[in-house]
Amino acid sequence: NEIWQQREQDFVRICALWGALWLLGALVLLFEIALVFGPNALTQIAQAPHDALVQIAGLSVWFAAMFFTVQAFVGSLIHWVIAPFWRALRSWIEKRTEDKSSSSVHQSLCARLEALPVFSHLQERYLKELVENSVKRQFRKGEVIVERNTPSDQLFVLLAGEVKICRQLGDERIEWVSELGPMSVFGESALSENSVRAAEVIAKISCEVLCVPILALKNAARESQSIRSLEDFKNAIMVNQFFASSPVFRSLSLSAIEFLSSRGVVLCLGQEELVFSQGDPSDGIYLILRGSVQVRVHGKPINTLNQGNFFGEISIIANIPRTASIETLEPSIFFKIPADAFWEVLVQNVDLGVFIEAISEQRLSEGVMNFPSELTRTGSDSN
Repeated sequence: NEIWQQREQDFVRICALWGALWLLGALVLLFEIALVFGPNALTQIAQAPHDALVQIAGLSVWFAAMFFTVQAFVGSLIHWVIAPFWRALRSWIEKRTEDKSSSSVHQSLCARLEALPVFSHLQERYLKELVENSVKRQFRKGEVIVERNTPSDQLFVLLAGEVKICRQLGDERIEWVSELGPMSVFGESALSENSVRAAEVIAKISCEVLCVPILALKNAARESQSIRSLEDFKNAIMVNQFFASSPVFRSLSLSAIEFLSSRGVVLCLGQEELVFSQGDPSDGIYLILRGSVQVRVHGKPINTLNQGNFFGEISIIANIPRTASIETLEPSIFFKIPADAFWEVLVQNVDLGVFIEAISEQRLSEGVMNFPSELTRTGSDSN
């Protein structure tokens, strides 16, 4: 609207300028005519008979009447015909422009979401409907995106920027803090019925976020039948969060992450359940999506690994049996990657292989399973 108003103002200015130029030209022309023919015309008018003067006066009145009649007709034509036609044409052009712009934005968003393993199983039709029902919002640095204890009715996709996610204890001390980068998904608690937000999400820098109504997501998942259940979708989001926020794995390409996501499996264990025992053969590496575990060597507790960490890589790298027993300290969720898939990614990502091998050697030499202090937790508001 502002663009069209500016165009109308520019058009009026141009018309006014041309009108002024034509008026100036007409005045100059009339002045020249008056200088040439004026004296003779005045003399003839003065010598004309009375009837001729009446005819001249009548002709002048007729011209004046014609002028005002034509002016009224043109004004009515503009008001009743030209103006509505112009408004309809302008509305049609604006709608076409908005439709093209909106279609381009939707196509771009669909392509970006489809590249995520979380949404890659949705058919194009349902992915498009999902984007059309979603809203893209901008958040300034420090602005709260998700508040604690609010209803869970939206899922969020971080299109650009970084966010930090934190829980707080009863005395308002921060329990843990995690960070997510671009193309991360958070707010998965909305997939649970009658749930409220358990964490707060704050924009670490200026962010662009796609807010997806959970009802639209459930409808797309149900109608497309490409997602077996919302619980599978929730698990996929947790895996996405781990790779997006882990300082170890975030350097992986989207193709490598999608490969690991397709080959791995989510495991849910209760409190004080054994993940594997010392001496067991190696069958994969475990990523801690939620919860925590205790590391035991010869039955002795030596360390605790929390959400965002991983374990089981030593026996894969060194090709030896499990060097410790792992037991859950609370209900926990793991993502288990088979050994062959893990090796395939390590071969293609040398830096990752070197780093994990160094961690393995450090853990073996120290006889503990400590991890570098810079590792942050992963995930958002799931319990």
